[in-house]
Amino acid sequence: MTKSTSHKRFAKRLLYIGIIGVVIYWLGIIIFHSFAPIGKDFCIGTSGINIKKIEITGQGREALIVDKTLIDYLVRRPKLRSLPIGEQLNGGSSYEARVYDQYLGHDRFVLLVGDDGRVIQLGYFESPSAEANYTYLTIGTDAPPNLADLIRFLLSDANRGKNWIK
Repeated sequence: MTKSTSHKRFAKRLLYIGIIGVVIYWLGIIIFHSFAPIGKDFCIGTSGINIKKIEITGQGREALIVDKTLIDYLVRRPKLRSLPIGEQLNGGSSYEARVYDQYLGHDRFVLLVGDDGRVIQLGYFESPSAEANYTYLTIGTDAPPNLADLIRFLLSDANRGKNWIK
């Protein structure tokens, strides 16, 4: 065996080890993010989360949010532990939501859209046996128009059995 042949074999082995290492690294990232509490992170307002889509179901209707502008607004909006003075949550409709991150990890939370469409209550669970923790998201005047469309869709009884996608 010549020195050139052994160098080629060594280089091939290093290449295979490198490829296997990269595959294991990305599998680890995907698995780690699959178990990340992205629903809780969304509900408490953790900065830097990257949500790709939000599915909302309940009350006989389904909504799918994929619009980056709308998702970014919902992520950036402050999540409050209590409502601001003068703000109220009167009645509303409750839904189950599922958020997906860039690694296709997902998590669930519950939301209640107030009847006036100005406040959304978000409920998340620290663990499967824990009681829900709640935060509030108030809708500002800077909200994208799609958000008003979504809220009208969720609150209108005429939309039972329908789907909304933006």
